[in-house]
Amino acid sequence: MEALFCSSPIGMLKISSRNGRVVSLGVVSVPVKGAASVSTMLKKAKKEIEAYFAGKRKKFSVPLEVCGTEFQKKVWKALLKIPYGKTKTYQQIAAAVRRPRAVRAAANAIGANPLCILVPCHRVIGSDGSLKGYAYGADRKRALLRLEKVLLPGVL
Repeated sequence: MEALFCSSPIGMLKISSRNGRVVSLGVVSVPVKGAASVSTMLKKAKKEIEAYFAGKRKKFSVPLEVCGTEFQKKVWKALLKIPYGKTKTYQQIAAAVRRPRAVRAAANAIGANPLCILVPCHRVIGSDGSLKGYAYGADRKRALLRLEKVLLPGVL
């Protein structure tokens, strides 16, 4: 596995890949010295993420590899269908994976998303319009939604 670090408005990001696919993207506190050279795909992922933060990219094209349970993969696939600048509720995601009563399980799967931003878990909010949980904190979730110009009265 190889990794590349990327400075962003929400903190230092670590992008990891294996076999030509991004397997994780997350916020880290301190970058660790990476490999002297990285793959073209990781460089492309970094450029796409930088373009996203510059407001110039709304979709990502880098190949992803998600590792999780079948239920988690269904939830993450549902997250990929949430358009830039839009939100869905945890209830709507549970319904989208045909498990409308499994809201907590869907929320747990969303919280376990290994590919923040690329698989947009930040676009999931509470039924009351509140931010609810986010693995990297409410301030970062709010910043990502602001970047996408999502208007949530009283939240942003």
